Amino acid sequence: SSGINAEYGEPVTQVAKFTSPVRDVIGNIRSNEEVGEDGMVSFATLEGLLTMNRGEQELWSLQLDMPIFALLKMDIDNDDNDEVVACSWDGQTFFVDHKKNICKYRFEENVAIRGFCAGQYAIGPDGNKPSLVY
Repeated sequence: SSGINAEYGEPVTQVAKFTSPVRDVIGNIRSNEEVGEDGMVSFATLEGLLTMNRGEQELWSLQLDMPIFALLKMDIDNDDNDEVVACSWDGQTFFVDHKKNICKYRFEENVAIRGFCAGQYAIGPDGNKPSLVY
């Protein structure tokens, strides 16, 4: 005996059925409207489907017109709610809140994205600010 005790739980139930492979999953999405114990999770597929779920309940889904390169979360407007941030391969960036309000940012010129991150970063002496790095 190795001294390791393993506990087995119930299998994870399928949250959603996708017709395209899932590209990214983010969890522990903060909401000041938390209800129950189930946290919020967002999924992005290779074909641009973006969903927000709480437990097994789909809160919303959104079909974007391009594939997703990266899926992140951050509190853009400092309201204690994380917004979902989805970036496409050409740099178009979508900000979606829990109620499916959408803000889209598009570069004036075509860009090829090689990396993308979002978070609270210090860009000066004023402290951390919501930032996007392409």
